Amino acid sequence: MRSLAKQVPTIVGRLFLYSGVYKLFYPEQATAALLSLDVKIGVAIFTIISVTIVELYLGFILVLKIDLRYAMVASMGVLFVFSVFLCYLSTLAHPPPAAAWD
Repeated sequence: MRSLAKQVPTIVGRLFLYSGVYKLFYPEQATAALLSLDVKIGVAIFTIISVTIVELYLGFILVLKIDLRYAMVASMGVLFVFSVFLCYLSTLAHPPPAAAWD
């Protein structure tokens, strides 16, 4: 169990890296998801760029195990905000299609 706990930062870091790299190559899907929520185009683009930078940064420092305490706290903050956003989406009468998140 202890060895699994030591792998959590690397696993979470790789997930962040995957998500960030995916958004680098296909930002239009994430942008379209925000636009479907009536977010203005400028705000949507800024949000996607910001989220991509944060995901790549956290992914690198987690995988490389640089300042793990900060990285884990920041990661939990990002995951909390994402969870709140998912809860918000679940309350909408017509949530955006799941394909927009692929």
